[in-house]
Amino acid sequence: TGGPVGIGNTAALTNQTLQVGSNVSISDTGADKLSVSGNVYVSKNLTVVDNINVNEVHTRKIFIKNVDVVSERPVKQR
Repeated sequence: TGGPVGIGNTAALTNQTLQVGSNVSISDTGADKLSVSGNVYVSKNLTVVDNINVNEVHTRKIFIKNVDVVSERPVKQR
């Protein structure tokens, strides 16, 4: 409760609650391995090996490659 917690940091801690100085690996077989209630900021690259499920995507720029677009046939209105 006295201030931020740092793990493997080489520089002085700033005001974040938890600061990790290097790679982080979470190995778990349960659901919700990492749950964030709030915003997430990524300053470099984010690599996802499997899937991302989202309700909305807002972006300034986007680069997409190797995409399969799938659409269902519209249902006829009677």
